[in-house]
Amino acid sequence: MMHTIKAMKIEAARQEPKEIEKKFLLKGLPDKLHNYKDIRQGFIDKNDPTIIKVIKEVFTPKYGNIDLATIDVVRIRESITPGNKPKFTFTLKGPGHFERSEYEVLIKGALFSDLWKKTSLGNVYKRRYIDKLSPKLTIEIDEYYDELEGLFTA
Repeated sequence: MMHTIKAMKIEAARQEPKEIEKKFLLKGLPDKLHNYKDIRQGFIDKNDPTIIKVIKEVFTPKYGNIDLATIDVVRIRESITPGNKPKFTFTLKGPGHFERSEYEVLIKGALFSDLWKKTSLGNVYKRRYIDKLSPKLTIEIDEYYDELEGLFTA
């Protein structure tokens, strides 16, 4: 007896990168924090025609087409760890607070400078302390500056 087996094409579902994050408000900084990086970040209007063009240029090669209707936050960030060169990132975040989609690419300093002029939705300056509590557990504590002076989150 002969059986016929029909082959089916199965496509893997595209996995959206996810950010899972829970923040805690602190009353101050704990003692003995050593490792840190200084961060400045700006938030950009996703509907700006120039930004739409840049998003397509820098995110499509890594993630394919991203539906901007599903994006709530457009952020650029400069991170400087003492003794190292600055790192520049461009991030798109979906809706939500605890868990949401997140797309991130490294960008050059020149593009960061151009985009910084477009940060019409606000800027944040902070120092992020990063310490390992155990081999599998790292804590990040943010100390904010300027308008948010006195705010500490972990």
